[in-house]
Amino acid sequence: MFKKSHLLALIFVGLLVAATGCIEKYMPDIGTVPDYLVVEAILANQPGESIVKLSKSLNLGAEHEVKQVTSAIVYVVDSRGERTDFTEAKPGEYQAPEGMAGQTGEAYQLFIETADGEVYQSQWQEMPPHWHEFNVEFNPEDKKFYRPSMVGDRLYESEVGGVFVNLDVLSDGDQQRYLRFTSLLTLQYVIVYQHPMGPETYDYCWINRNVSMFLNSNLGRAGLASNPYMPIAFIPELGHHMIHLGFPQESYTGARILTNSVYSINYETYNFHKEVEKQLSGEGRFFDPIASELTSNISCVTDPEKKVFGFFEASAVKRNIMSVTFSPNDDITHSIIDNVDRIPRSDCLYMETPDFWVP
Repeated sequence: MFKKSHLLALIFVGLLVAATGCIEKYMPDIGTVPDYLVVEAILANQPGESIVKLSKSLNLGAEHEVKQVTSAIVYVVDSRGERTDFTEAKPGEYQAPEGMAGQTGEAYQLFIETADGEVYQSQWQEMPPHWHEFNVEFNPEDKKFYRPSMVGDRLYESEVGGVFVNLDVLSDGDQQRYLRFTSLLTLQYVIVYQHPMGPETYDYCWINRNVSMFLNSNLGRAGLASNPYMPIAFIPELGHHMIHLGFPQESYTGARILTNSVYSINYETYNFHKEVEKQLSGEGRFFDPIASELTSNISCVTDPEKKVFGFFEASAVKRNIMSVTFSPNDDITHSIIDNVDRIPRSDCLYMETPDFWVP
């Protein structure tokens, strides 16, 4: 006789198949909701790193452009009561004064006054100590990438040879520390112009891409981590494989330039980014985490019932720029680039090599 437990198991399996076998986009009718303030704000310990971005939330399924919040008064106050005003550099984007940098161990609070008279403030955020010495190791390994078919909905799998760049997350002492990182990969190429009546001329070009998104996470913990190394970038060995990282097809030179920015963050900031990461990684499958409203550390003073989305963080950033080269015998060499603070946006220089250029 068929046991009841077997029947329940079959029903459960049937539900799984029904839930995962067919994915159809469903857009519920939730009506129109108010457009709430969305805040993306960071105060850092390095000049040029502190920025506040303000916009309005969009209705579910909306396809129009993000509405920037302009003409706002934005400033931060430290624990000593000193105020620093931010200026609107472009619509909805407010920058700290030139040369301004936060101090580790200091606490800060963000204030926003919008043109409609609403006043917002954040909870106090203390800036943790900056990251320790930047130590990395290189682990040659293949990585799987999936590219959509030009026709139909099929995905094609590719095994790409390259190297994982791993950050040593062993921290001083046993104290738990939290971090997040961004990794910018820069590729170089040269455009040669032939002139019948004169010598060749050149454009020295470079392209930047954020490659953090191709890893499982850009968050980590130090001090109590079971694995002392955390991957912060994957670099393909062959130039034609760079399309998997969003680069166009070009005849790239051998050097790859990697800029890693490691942010020391507190637990509250870590938890916020972790929840964002969970929701962005969901694919609508049966056991995906349930989407929920993210907790913000910003509130509306003039109307405490009004929702605010986003977060204000005070982070200490440590940046490292290095060139990575694959040699013919599969050795990987790297060297620190210390004559520039950062790689400029993708561009070309005519008959002039940039300061960061790797021959």
